[in-house]
Amino acid sequence: MGVFSAVTMGLAVLLSIIFAGVQKHPFGYIPGQEPIVTVIPVKGTTYVAGWSSLLNGRGYRMLTKSA
Repeated sequence: MGVFSAVTMGLAVLLSIIFAGVQKHPFGYIPGQEPIVTVIPVKGTTYVAGWSSLLNGRGYRMLTKSA
């Protein structure tokens, strides 16, 4: 049972890497409005909103000035 779990998890990781590489732009991308990536979150971003956006895969939208 553990081997089956490891194989299916490996397959899921492999597929997510492949699909992320094939995708042209992330969901919600607006042409001409490039996100500004910062090391420190933009003023007004709360601790909970920052972690929520990171864990939901929306970090580029919530933690940038173009959101």
